[in-house]
Order: sequence, then structure tokens, then C-alpha cells
Amino acid sequence: MESSETVIITLTEGPGHSIGTANSATVTIAATDEVSEGFESGGGSGGAGWSDSWSFAGDVTVIGGSVHSGSKHLRLIGDSASAVRFADLSEAGNVELSLWWKAYSFETGEYATVEIYDGSQWHEVLRVEDGQDDYAYHLAEIDLSPFTLTADFQLRIRSYLGDQNDYFKHCLVEASKHCDHIYAVGDYVADELRFLAPEFESADIDIVYIQ
Repeated sequence: MESSETVIITLTEGPGHSIGTANSATVTIAATDEVSEGFESGGGSGGAGWSDSWSFAGDVTVIGGSVHSGSKHLRLIGDSASAVRFADLSEAGNVELSLWWKAYSFETGEYATVEIYDGSQWHEVLRVEDGQDDYAYHLAEIDLSPFTLTADFQLRIRSYLGDQNDYFKHCLVEASKHCDHIYAVGDYVADELRFLAPEFESADIDIVYIQ
């Protein structure tokens, strides 16, 4: 976001118009330029204000299902999955990083981070750990004014979640995407399936309610 700008407007006498004294008013124009991303492109090249596309490593997917807004969100699974993107913030003023996050099925010691690069080193600005994995979206608003914002500013999201295949039910549930039909016990389970793998987005899932 660019810095706010100040404009001074002065009223003076002109042909056919008379005012007692010159009057001036100061108008502050707030910065409105934003670097944003909603992942609605379905890949890593959407959003606005970025210098390039997202760089994904590990198990990173843009998928639908149980999103906060729109139709897509970014999902990271497993150990050392990451998403990185550049932006030129060298002319920015006061900058706030605002994002919605949710976590699910973390085990002891597992966590995910949001980091920024100031041109010389990485800084962790958010960490989500086991115990915060309630499968609900939470808003994080992070003041970046303590950091140097440069032309090669980077935002990085990383997961440190270990190998999910050590949990025997994980591979069985994931394999269900190959079935002709899937039954989910409630809306919550259906959302979990769509979050698990992109193939579940187009899968034929019926919801069964049990009392």
C-alpha cells in the first residue's frame, strides 16, 4: 500500500468572483492500493499488486470446499510444504498483513507459519500450533510497520505437519475418492473430505444424517 498523500486547495479571487480573504483547505487522500489474493484463479497467478506468481513446493493445492469467502482457498499438507510470492513494497507506507486461516488435525509438535522477507532475512509473523486446529477460520491482522519493506518483499506460508500417512485411516479415507459414490455422515464430514484432496470437489458425495 502506498503512503497517504496531502493536497492543499486554495480559494482566491478571480474574474467576476470576490471573496474576503483567501481560504485554503488541506485534504488527505488515504492510500488504497492493495496487494491482495483470494485464489479465485484456481492457481498461483491470481490476485492483484504482486510482482509474479506464487511459487509452490510440497503438497500445496488451491481447492474449494469449506472456504471462508469466494470459492477457493490455499491448502498446505505435510512437512515443509510452502507457498512464496514477491511484491514491491518499497513505496509503501503503513502496511498491515490481513489473512484468514484455519487448521485441522495437527498432532503434538506440528505447526504452520506465515513469514515475511525484508530484503535481508526472514521474519516469522504468525505461528499456528497444535491446539489451535479447530477447523474454523480466524482473522489475523499483522502490523508490518516494524519491518523494512523493500522492492523484493516476500510472503511465505509453510507447514511442518509430518507425514500424514503414518495414520492408517488417512490413506483409507483418501482412497475413497476413487469410489463410484461416497456417503458422508453430516455436512462437517463432507467439508473435511473436500478439504482433504481436490478430487473430492467433483466427487458425488451424499450427506447422511444419523440421530
